[in-house]
Amino acid sequence: MKEEQEKFTDETKAFLLKLHKIHENPSLSYQDEHEKFKALFEHASPIVKTDLKLFGEPFTQFIHGPVER
Repeated sequence: MKEEQEKFTDETKAFLLKLHKIHENPSLSYQDEHEKFKALFEHASPIVKTDLKLFGEPFTQFIHGPVER
C-alpha cells in the first residue's frame, strides 16, 4: 500500500487525508461516516478515482457502486 501511495498525486494524498480524518472522528456514527465517504467520492476528480483504482476494494464500491459477488 505504501508503494502505491508514493505514486499518488498530491490531490489524491489530500483526498486520503480527508478520508482518514472522517474515519478517525469518534463523534460520527458508522452511517454518518459512510455518507461522508460517499459524498467525497461522488465529488472526487477523475485523477483521484484513477489513483484509487490501484487499491481495488474497498474504494471501487464508491467509484463504480457495489461489486456483485
